[in-house]
Amino acid sequence: MFTERPIDVPQRSFASVYDRRRLAAAGEMLPDLWNTLPEWPSVGGGRRVIVLGGGISGLCTAWSLRKAGFEPNILERNDRTGGRFYTLRNFFGDQYAELGVTRIADTHVLTLAYARHFGLPILEYPLDATQLYYVMGHRFLSTSRGKAHYPEDFPLTPEERDIDAESLNLQLAAKTFSVIGDPRNAEWPPAAVRSDFSGETFYRSLDRTGASHAAKEICRAYEGTEIEMFGGLAWSANQKLDAKWFHTYAIAGGNDRLTTAFADDLDDCIVRNAQVERVISRKDGVTVEFTRQGEHESIEGDFVVCALPHRILLEVAFDPPLSAPKHRAASEIPMFTVTRLNFQFSRRFWEDEGILGLLVACTTTPVERLWDLTSLQPGGSGILTAYVQDRNAAALDELPTAADRIEFGLKTMESFFPNARQYFQKGLSFSWHHQPYTRGGWPAFRPDQTDLISDLQRGEGRVVFCGDHTCLYTGWAQGALESAHFATAEIIAAASGTVQPTI
Repeated sequence: MFTERPIDVPQRSFASVYDRRRLAAAGEMLPDLWNTLPEWPSVGGGRRVIVLGGGISGLCTAWSLRKAGFEPNILERNDRTGGRFYTLRNFFGDQYAELGVTRIADTHVLTLAYARHFGLPILEYPLDATQLYYVMGHRFLSTSRGKAHYPEDFPLTPEERDIDAESLNLQLAAKTFSVIGDPRNAEWPPAAVRSDFSGETFYRSLDRTGASHAAKEICRAYEGTEIEMFGGLAWSANQKLDAKWFHTYAIAGGNDRLTTAFADDLDDCIVRNAQVERVISRKDGVTVEFTRQGEHESIEGDFVVCALPHRILLEVAFDPPLSAPKHRAASEIPMFTVTRLNFQFSRRFWEDEGILGLLVACTTTPVERLWDLTSLQPGGSGILTAYVQDRNAAALDELPTAADRIEFGLKTMESFFPNARQYFQKGLSFSWHHQPYTRGGWPAFRPDQTDLISDLQRGEGRVVFCGDHTCLYTGWAQGALESAHFATAEIIAAASGTVQPTI
């Protein structure tokens, strides 16, 4: 099933975002690893694989390896598994808020497939939703893939005024990704494309579309301020992968039910509160040293899967040390600064204007986008989450208390929802930048950093790597699950002898 392919594995490749050994390990299953739940061959023979990290990529890899006959052990530094799947319950009464993964696109086939495999009910957000836009001091409503009520003095071109705000954003994105080629091609990106996007953020790359400044600001309001720092090539690739996204889903009862399902299935394999300190890779096996409840412990195995966020790699001692390219990639690619401000209101006043569904408001204010996390939940009250990013999140995090951050958000919200304070009940601030197990929300590939992705993918010794930082679908569960499939394929290939460990 895993066909050996003679390959030349350079120390560093600028030709592709895909590591050659990783693709060779995938073999004939390559297309399926992106799209389906594979039927893994039973080749493990009870070999022990130590998985570092109990987020969704680590959980899925361990689950898949056990299907393939291996004995996985997960070392998770927290008492909670799930990583950036984090559903907050019991704070807002009977309603819950998503502090991490919020939505599932219909193009994210693996996320949906695993949810269905575990029998988790899936709910769909309304399609024909209306959103409020507050851009450059102008307030207007826009219906998704319908009509926008732009103010007469809003400086769009006549062509731009003919379509709604969401469709305008999608149209601009399509113009940028139409020239990049196929991100699933093993040789992607072509040198010419890499050169064309060199040094460009996605926001800057919109200039090549001929968009007006007002249209670019609509795009920033819709996508968030991350487009001001995210590399245009990496962002365009992500957009192209999601070009056919139309329906948006959530898991009934909270999205972390997916990671809980994995963890329940693997409960006897998980060591919680285990802080990994050192990974020793030898020709005949591996040793992982960790501390738990103040005691030093170690575990022996045949292979290690490192499912830690790339910034956390730098906090673990590897023997032999991580290669210079991997260390450089882990050091230079930032983790995105993201803060969630959650506001519970006694009534869903935004529905008075016909605003339904997940996305409630897209703004160029410091609170950025507002999401209705209760649009699929019963009850008269509602929770809006401000999805604050990058420089806005950094400034927000500098305020002295959580109460100050909530007050700042509420005051800013009043500029476009004047009656928000009238119905406000309670709030909660949550910063991913301050979580020691992630150091941020997700990897943000800056301009010219797509060349570093293959370095993050590349296995070293008996250690293979997974996580959303090793793929183009960064920041999505789909990417984490894809990476888990590739890590599983690498372990199977190494155990089968089709691709040898690099030690």
